[in-house]
Amino acid sequence: MLYFYTLLPPTEIKDLMSLHSRESEKRHPQKKLAEFLTRLVHGTKGLSLAVKTTDILFTKGYSDEDMHKKLSSLSQDEMATIFSQANHQRLLFTQGISVIDLALKLGCFKKEKDAVRIITAGGFYINQTRKTNIDELIMLGIHVLSNHLTLVRVGTKDYYVVEWTL
Repeated sequence: MLYFYTLLPPTEIKDLMSLHSRESEKRHPQKKLAEFLTRLVHGTKGLSLAVKTTDILFTKGYSDEDMHKKLSSLSQDEMATIFSQANHQRLLFTQGISVIDLALKLGCFKKEKDAVRIITAGGFYINQTRKTNIDELIMLGIHVLSNHLTLVRVGTKDYYVVEWTL
């Protein structure tokens, strides 16, 4: 497919395939093809956003600090684009709000009992970091990123984007 759908020289394609035979788990040719087609269809900005999205949603093994840096680097528009299907809310930041308070304010759960059960079981994430302590306080710089945003996830698919007013 690289020969048909890219403008890469044949020597570069052969090098990619050689690399693939040694490190097939890294999927170098597939990534190159996806990069080329995404740039062709969506332009350089679209490719950049797609790379950021993939990094945030699908790359495993980032430390909490690295994930915070990646999320903090997003603008509000980029966050809105990446998580366009998510529930977006604007909240006033107040000292002393806990994880469970945030979950209930966002409407993540119908009942407080459900919130306690799911959070303590490990199904609640703030900025892609699992939170199990319902009494943990929401802190600036930790839970509220430098771009004044917080990404909340319940389970594997339910996302909430919080834009904080400080």
